[in-house]
Amino acid sequence: MTPITPTIPESTESSESMRPTRRAYFAIVLVAWLTGMAITGPVEWFRIRQLAALPAGVTGWFFDWNVDTTPYFLLLIVAPLIGVLAQWRPPPPKLSSTQKPLVSSHDEQKRKPFVGAVSVGILSVLVSWWVAWQPLGGEPVSRFGDLPPAYHDEYSYLFQAETFLAGRTWFPSYAEHPEIFDQVHVLNDGKFASRYFPGTGMWIAPFLAIGHPHWGHWLAAGLTAAFVFLAGWELGGRAIAWWGGILTAFSPGMALFSNLLLSHHPTLVGLFFFLWQYLRMLRTATTTATLLAGCGLSFAMLCRPMTAAGFGFPFGVWFIWWVYRNSRWKLIPGMGLPLLAGMIVMLSYNHSITGQWTETPYQLYTDTYTPRHVYGFNNVERGERNLGPKVLANYDKWAENLDWTLAQKNVYHRLLASGQWTWGLVPLALSFVVVVGFEFALGKTGRRDPNVWLVVAAIISLHLVHIPYWYDGILHWHYVFETAPLWMLIAAVAMIHVSESSRQLEINMISMSWKAMFLVAWLVNFTSLSPFWNVSKIEMGVNNIGFSRLKYAAFQQVVERGVTKRPAVIFVRPDETDRHIDFVTNTPQLNSPILVARWKSEFAHDLDRLEKYFPGRSLYLLDAQTLHWRELRSGE
Repeated sequence: MTPITPTIPESTESSESMRPTRRAYFAIVLVAWLTGMAITGPVEWFRIRQLAALPAGVTGWFFDWNVDTTPYFLLLIVAPLIGVLAQWRPPPPKLSSTQKPLVSSHDEQKRKPFVGAVSVGILSVLVSWWVAWQPLGGEPVSRFGDLPPAYHDEYSYLFQAETFLAGRTWFPSYAEHPEIFDQVHVLNDGKFASRYFPGTGMWIAPFLAIGHPHWGHWLAAGLTAAFVFLAGWELGGRAIAWWGGILTAFSPGMALFSNLLLSHHPTLVGLFFFLWQYLRMLRTATTTATLLAGCGLSFAMLCRPMTAAGFGFPFGVWFIWWVYRNSRWKLIPGMGLPLLAGMIVMLSYNHSITGQWTETPYQLYTDTYTPRHVYGFNNVERGERNLGPKVLANYDKWAENLDWTLAQKNVYHRLLASGQWTWGLVPLALSFVVVVGFEFALGKTGRRDPNVWLVVAAIISLHLVHIPYWYDGILHWHYVFETAPLWMLIAAVAMIHVSESSRQLEINMISMSWKAMFLVAWLVNFTSLSPFWNVSKIEMGVNNIGFSRLKYAAFQQVVERGVTKRPAVIFVRPDETDRHIDFVTNTPQLNSPILVARWKSEFAHDLDRLEKYFPGRSLYLLDAQTLHWRELRSGE
């Protein structure tokens, strides 16, 4: 059978035919340049108009840059001069048979790439550790990684991991007034259980057992970078592998989210193991690669089913066509059996908590506590028809009603943030243009690569499946977070296209400019360069998330210092102005020395009853807004 990834003949004539013409190359570069100017020009013109009204005038434009546009705008201004100079060069001579073709040969692909994969994996872990080491304000200065989690979701995943470590999927709810232990994203109606799918809790559990849950996510980041490297090797050889792996390891959003106990990084491990093995399957047509690909996608499904479906859909369609075209019917069980096993695990997990095979804890939680957050259009209107007695009113009312206007705005925000946090808006936009341009140009030579189009299709598919959700996401992009390494592969392919074509056409200045753009992005992401920009992307993200972490840390400090009589129950009077900070988090067994509960106004007149509910525990009341607290005593 002929592999999907084509072999590249060694002859001069074949090498000549495997690249676009000089005219096509400049057309692609011109479209990329126009795209960059269309993104940066309006923003910079707006800055100039604003600065013109200030006393310092437009000279201020050279300082305090917009980090998403200004440095790239300056590079783009210089680019036409480079292009003109390149056009003045004489036509290139015929390639010699010793020159390297645009896409690496299969002989190169057969070399073992695992040393490189391990290298970029270790690099990714080191970058994650470096982000955790970033300082945050306060006295004394705190390290980002030493602070408690920031998001409700993180506490729910920790809750799930603790439940699994106890050998259970749920614990009984508190018998008397169970609602006082209602925790965001945790079911509490007879069964006390996380709403989330089981894969993430399974991933966190062993690292929580040794006291370092974040190590699991650092490892997941490293494995993802390694799998991107290996997928890049299958996609086009060594150069794409190295660029893809390094860009993934240094992606600011990837490094930032590897320090959050969310589901994304375990999902990435499954998805990019799947991608690597899927590309191996297309090359080798082996049952082993097919089976392993199915296992990767199955694990991703156990973490984030919608994301796994959106990511996997274009690969599934191509798999069916590829099997049919090549009569590889025996491979269907290899892909299908792991997915079937994952579905059985999911159905069993559902049944253990909800009592229904097909009703997920996620859906039950939404229906019970946050009906306005339901998936689909007109979510608020539909949710308000199903309000029940246990709705978390303040949090539930956060939802916006999804219509086409909001959906379009969300797609725009997710695309914008994907560029900003994955590597850089301008570099990725230009990379996309170059890849699409080259694939169409190479299509005329019969060299168009369907595997590259699968990567593009997966990005589009992931955005499409999340259109019917009203929230654009954490940092405006977390619902499409798993597209980040796909964008890195697009950037790597574009880098090789530009570099190799520039070398072959002897216009290396364009290649140097292209690499300079990515170097500028790295500087913006990881350093500050006053007076041009004073905060790096990493610092921006750390400060954004650190605000919530510092509030949870302040609460923990108050508890540690103020609650001297233990065991105790701390009743929290909520801050109705802040729906994203909720201090009511507990272990699933409700047996820790300090329990945190919700205060109900009726308790003020019946402290004797509270003491009966919690015999042997001291009772405290804490105001979430001011963090002022006092001990509760009968007779007050």
